[in-house]
Order: sequence, then C-alpha cells, then structure tokens
Amino acid sequence: MELYELLQQIGFKDKKARVYLACLELDSANAQEIAKKANVERTSIYAILESLKKDGLIISTIKKKTQYFIPESPNKLVDLLQDKTDIVSKFLPMFLSLYSNKETKPKILFYEGKENIKEILNDTLNCKEKQLRDFGSVKDIVELLGETFLTHYLEKRVKLGIKVNSLRVEKKEMDHWYFKASNTRTLRTTRFLPEGVSFEVACLIYDNKVAVISSKKESFGFIVESQEFSQMMKTIYDLIWGISKLVK
Repeated sequence: MELYELLQQIGFKDKKARVYLACLELDSANAQEIAKKANVERTSIYAILESLKKDGLIISTIKKKTQYFIPESPNKLVDLLQDKTDIVSKFLPMFLSLYSNKETKPKILFYEGKENIKEILNDTLNCKEKQLRDFGSVKDIVELLGETFLTHYLEKRVKLGIKVNSLRVEKKEMDHWYFKASNTRTLRTTRFLPEGVSFEVACLIYDNKVAVISSKKESFGFIVESQEFSQMMKTIYDLIWGISKLVK
C-alpha cells in the first residue's frame, strides 16, 4: 500500500496527504516549493500547512524573512491518531446513550435470494443467549440453502456452544441423523409438531429476534428485532414444545 493511500485511509484528504508527503521529502521548504512539489495551487497551500501545524505534524520557522516549514517525526502520526481515539473514548458514553435509545425501536430486515437468506442463519451464530428455538420443515430449508451450507452452519453452531430446541414437521423430516436426531453431538433436542400441523416456512427465535425463512418456491426471509415480539414468540413456542413428541 502506498503512503498516500494509507494517509487517506486515516482521514487525510487528497491535497493534505500530498502536501504532508511533500514536506517529508523536502525536509525544510517554503510554501512555494511545497506547493510545486505537491502539485497544489498556492491559493490553498497556506490553509493546508496550517492544518498540518495544528495536527503537530510540521513546524515553521523564519529564515531571511521567509517562512519555512519543517516536518516533525512521522511518529507524530501515531500521537495524532491516539489523541483522536482518546477524544472519542471520552465521549463514547454519550454516543452509546444516543444509540441505546434507539435499541428499543423494533427493526425489520428483509432478505431475498439464496445467498442473502444465508445471512439470516449466520446472524443466529451471534446468539448471546446460546439458545435457539426453531420450527419448520428441514426438507424445505435444505432444498433452499443446500446440505453443504447447512452442515457447515451446524458445525459452527456447535463450536460456539449454541444449543437448539427444534420443532419439526414429521412428514417432511430428513433421514440423515445430522439434521434430525436429538443428541449431544449436535447440541439439539428435537420434537415433532402435533399431527396435522405443517407449513413450508421456518422460524428461528433467539435473543430479541425472530427470523422467518420461506421455502425455495418464494425464496425470501426477514428478521424482526423486537424484545416484546420475540418474548411473545418464545412463550408460544414453549407452549407448543410442551405438547409435542420428543424425537430420540
């Protein structure tokens, strides 16, 4: 990565980055020399040099009635970034208070298409409660997202120690034990929904979120982020769980 690009990444605008690099190369020079080296018009060079002085990256001195600009050690860049970090850290509680005020507002995120829908399952891997509740047709989800993706997802979930209670549609179950059985290896407890209950969408409930994933036919999904809604869905889920048949 070039130094110019690096300076831009840490917040330097185009002209300021070029002027600073010119100062470093020239070591000690007047404004006209720096402007020529940086290819910056003289009408804006003084404002840029003053900005660099304010940042502590250059200093100035007078020689024979002419102002010369001398770069400080580039270590000052680290000091500059640290100062900015300290300022942000000081006011971070105020920023967080503004952010937390918005957390109580419900959010709905919509996903369309196979690859985007995968992000819904990836989001469940951030589950803080380490407990998922899901119900739906495994056959339809495998048909939509693919067995390979779901196998890798399951492995990540287990590695993160996230347990799952899973309510399934018995007539749409898969034979592969990896997706079906209750066992400690997959951290999954499975129950079959009451006879006659069937649907094509899947629902996952975790933390303060409720996610819905359609079948391949409609290929869409969404996440509702709401404490009240997720709590209601958890209550309904637990009631259905209590009257469903355990799969051994």
